[in-house]
Amino acid sequence: MTILRDLSVIWAMINIAVFFLVLMEFRVPMKRLVVYSVLYMVPLIAFNLWFLLSFGPAKMAQSLFFIMLLPTVVFYFFLSKYRDGRFLYSFFLISDLNADLTMLTYLLDIAVPAPRYLVMFLSRLFLFPLLNVYAYRRLRRPYLFVQHSVDRGWGAFAVAAALFDVLAVRLFSRPDMIENRPEDLILLLIVIALTLLTNWYIFTALNTQRRLHELHEREQVFLIQTSQLHRRIEESSRMKSLLAIERHDLRHRLHALSAMLSDGRIEDALAYLKKSDEQIADTQLSHWCKNTVLDAIFSYYFTQAQNIGIKIEADLDIPEQIDADATELSTVFANVLENAIHAVALLPEERRVIRCKCIRQPKLMFRACNPYSGEIHWSADGLPLPADKPAGTGSRSIAAYCERHGAWCDYKAENGWFTIQLTQP
Repeated sequence: MTILRDLSVIWAMINIAVFFLVLMEFRVPMKRLVVYSVLYMVPLIAFNLWFLLSFGPAKMAQSLFFIMLLPTVVFYFFLSKYRDGRFLYSFFLISDLNADLTMLTYLLDIAVPAPRYLVMFLSRLFLFPLLNVYAYRRLRRPYLFVQHSVDRGWGAFAVAAALFDVLAVRLFSRPDMIENRPEDLILLLIVIALTLLTNWYIFTALNTQRRLHELHEREQVFLIQTSQLHRRIEESSRMKSLLAIERHDLRHRLHALSAMLSDGRIEDALAYLKKSDEQIADTQLSHWCKNTVLDAIFSYYFTQAQNIGIKIEADLDIPEQIDADATELSTVFANVLENAIHAVALLPEERRVIRCKCIRQPKLMFRACNPYSGEIHWSADGLPLPADKPAGTGSRSIAAYCERHGAWCDYKAENGWFTIQLTQP
C-alpha cells in the first residue's frame, strides 16, 4: 500500500505549490507564473518522490528543508513582489499550515484502524484542496491587503513561524517517525496547536494594523472634509457680504445705465454691463455636485490639481442624498483623485488633464480618466501595483470598499490613458 503513501505525498506537494499562488503576490502575470511554477515544481516534486522511495519517510522529513523548502523559497523569492519579511513570513506561514495538515493526516492514519496509508491518502485528497479553497475565498484578499498596508513587524513574525516549523518537523521525524516515539506525541500536538494559534494571532494583529491604517486614511479624508466645509462656510459668508453690497449698488448702476442709454452711448452701456456681470460672477460660490460631503472632497482635490496647472473636466450628477455612505465613498474618490494628480503632475503641461464623470441613473456610476507615462504593472488580482507606479497607492483601499459594499470597480490602461470606473450596487 505504499503507493497510496507516495500518491498522498505528491498530492500534498502539488497543493502546497497551489497555496503559494493563492497567498503570495508576484511580479509576473499569473499565466506566466503558473508556467514557471509547473516547469520548476514538477521536477522538484519528482526528485522528492525519488528521495522518499530511496530513503524512506523519516529521512525525507529530516531532509525536507534542503530538498524541498530551500529550493522553493529561492524560486519564489525571485518572483515575489515583496523581498523582505513579508515574503519570509508568507513562506513559513504556508509551510506551517501545510506541515500541520501533513502531520495531522499522518497521525489520523495511525489512529484509525484501516489499511495503512488509506486514511492518510483519502484525508489529504479532500483536506488539502479544501484548505486552498478556504484560503482563496476567505484569506487571500484580506491577507494581500495586509501585506500592502503594513510594512513593519514582518521579520519577527517570520522568525516565529520558522521556529515553529523547525520544531514541529523535528518532533515529527527525529530520530525516527513519531509512531515509534509515543512519548513525544502529546508534545507534537501541543506544538501543532501553538503553531496554528500563533499564526492566527499574528494574522489578527496584522489585520488590526490594517484597520488602523484604514481608520487613519478615513481620518485624513475627514479632516479634509472638515477643512473644506469650514472654507465653504467662510466663502459663503464673504459672498453674502458681497451680494449685500451688490444689491445696494444695483440702484445706482441702473441709473448710470439708463443715463448712458438715454445719451445713445450704446458701447459704453455694453462695457458697463460686462464689468457689472464680472463683479456679480465674483460672488458666485463654485460647486461640483449637490452632495455636501462629496463636493468638499472634489473641491479640495480639483483646486489642488488646478494650482499645479492640471485642467479639470468634470460632469458630476450626484444628488444631495445618495444611497451609499457619502463619508466612505469620499475616501474612494479621494484615493482616485490623489492617484490621478500624482500621475498627471509628472506629464508635460499640455497633457495635464483629469476627466471625471458621474451619473445617477440607472445606478450611481463614477469614471475618472487621466493620461500617464511609463508602464502600469498589475497584481495577480487585477489591481494596479502601488508605490512609484502611476496608478498610485489607493487600489487596495478601493477594493476593500467594494468588498464591504458590493460595489464594482474596473481599471483600464489603454492608449496612454488610465481609467477607473466605479459602480454602486
